[in-house]
This record gives sequence, structure tokens and C-alpha cells, in this order.
Amino acid sequence: MKSIAISYSGYKTKGTIKVEPETSEKMITIRFYQAGEGSFTIETELENGTVLKDNEGYIEGGYSFNKVVTATEIKNK
Repeated sequence: MKSIAISYSGYKTKGTIKVEPETSEKMITIRFYQAGEGSFTIETELENGTVLKDNEGYIEGGYSFNKVVTATEIKNK
């Protein structure tokens, strides 16, 4: 994976967290705190230039999620 980005928005919060892994680790943990209700999307660029996007939707404080990125999709673990 070349990069992964999580874009989020909610009440008075909006931003993007982008990670460009330095190694070919198999697992990456990204943490952020969502104050109140909001939404997020995940976008990743693979080494071959393919861009995958996942519109997850609703999230609120205390939620967590696990995603798996394959060569063709981003899916729930």
C-alpha cells in the first residue's frame, strides 16, 4: 500500500488523516476521536496506482471499525 487516508466530518470537526507507510507492514492502526455524530470515508492508493474508496458513513464517539484492504476492495474484517 502506498497511502491510506481517512476523511471525517461531524459537529464542528472536519479533517483528513493520511498515512504513507514506510514499510510493507501487514497491519496499520489509525486512531481518531469523533466528538458526537459524524461520517467518514477511507481512500487508499495501492503500489500499482489503483485507488480504492470506501464510503463507510455514520460514526459516533466510542465506535470502532476494522477494515481489510485487498487488491480490489476495502471490506469489513
